[in-house]
Amino acid sequence: MTWRLPFKSLRTGLLLTYLALIATSVGLLGWRIGASLDASRFAETRRDQEGRAILAASASVDWLSNYYNGKITADVLCQEISALAQRISQPVALLDSQGRIVADSEDNPYDDSHDPTLPEIQVGLTGQATSTIRYDPDDLDDVLFTIAPVIYQKQILGIVRLELPMRLVRATSQALWLRVASASLLSALATIIVSLWFATLIARPLSQLTRAAAALADGDLTQRVNVKGPEELQRLADSFNGMAERLARVMQDQRAFVADAAHEFRTPLTTIRLRAEALREGAKDDPQVADRFLADIEDEATRLANLVDELLDLSRIESGLAEPRRAPMALPAIARDVVQTVIPRAEQSGIQLSLEANTQLPTVNADADQIRRVFINLIDNAIKFTPSGGEIRVQIALAAGAALRERLGAGRWVVASVRDTGIGIPTEDLPRIFDRFYRSDKARARATGGAGLGLAIVKSIVDAHAGKIRAESDVGKGTTISFALPVV
Repeated sequence: MTWRLPFKSLRTGLLLTYLALIATSVGLLGWRIGASLDASRFAETRRDQEGRAILAASASVDWLSNYYNGKITADVLCQEISALAQRISQPVALLDSQGRIVADSEDNPYDDSHDPTLPEIQVGLTGQATSTIRYDPDDLDDVLFTIAPVIYQKQILGIVRLELPMRLVRATSQALWLRVASASLLSALATIIVSLWFATLIARPLSQLTRAAAALADGDLTQRVNVKGPEELQRLADSFNGMAERLARVMQDQRAFVADAAHEFRTPLTTIRLRAEALREGAKDDPQVADRFLADIEDEATRLANLVDELLDLSRIESGLAEPRRAPMALPAIARDVVQTVIPRAEQSGIQLSLEANTQLPTVNADADQIRRVFINLIDNAIKFTPSGGEIRVQIALAAGAALRERLGAGRWVVASVRDTGIGIPTEDLPRIFDRFYRSDKARARATGGAGLGLAIVKSIVDAHAGKIRAESDVGKGTTISFALPVV
């Protein structure tokens, strides 16, 4: 008996064969990429939670030490922990060196239902940060518990515990799988359309793309394809190359962020260590030298605390944990409050600070606290880089002019700008001033205590409000940073 193909046309046979292969390849590839990204995202969530727990433990050292020494009461300790929980938008618990709850942002700190023999608590008491997933009867769901030790002078005073409901992690995972499924579906659809018209030409390019995609899914971010043939296949290759380029750029940005953050922490920590060693080796016997070294240690500790606060703020804004509490508000009123607060500092630096705003401007839908932070950061930055005798003008107006409206897009916008007569920013640095840890004048920025996070926080807040931000500068003449928010 002779077996015959169920189709007569070679074109139809090739098309159906490739459609079956494409459906299988895209499905397996989508599953593999989705599983890899899902696992990577969860691992990143765990690392992020451990990092948050370590930062929270660092912030809790003084509180717990003062509590043990009787300088603060249990109620004050609970208030501090509750305030910390509000800042990071997560439940926080503080346990003593025996694994007993001493402060909890959600529960009674003396609740006996907490079990100090839990494995993660025991690991935390050994001085290690760890996390575990366990069912929480309070949330009626699984919760990711993250532990970090509170260490003071190499002694474990206690541990900090953070809670992250797994329903939030699952929601992110479901959104990720939906995007992977959508991307896979679109890729399959595009490939089917191309296959319909060029069935005899797509075998080799598709094999090339499939191999490259599989290699990319295995972690080879150097994969690029060069397809010659129909325009559709070339666009598919360009899309793949663009996706690979973006993935590589994201990984590079993450590595750069970690390196920059490590560098920013290393410098003050090195200064503190060297000063402490010098004091231990005899510098403490010279009162003048000892006072200077202690002042250096205090300055660097303050700088570290400010850096931790800014990193926490930036992390909450970029991760979406600090979603803006929006309400209709008048931008000039916020700016006026900030200017009145900052004027004494500007006058002390010999700088004239003024506000020009029309009180009849329409309202914008924004979070007043976050917009206040934007004005504070911009004016503070202008004061740092404006010499004595200079001028800073804060201007707020409705967007006007064809060029400005074309740049902002449809609708009405309120534009706020902070213009100074400072040292200015080189043209080549302007595109990067909103990057994290980027500083144009590195020596002077470090001398003034800047970590390069102020403008990054500003941009994140403006982006979260669906706004737009722009910087213009002339070296030696000054800088203008403007942000626009849509009218309600």
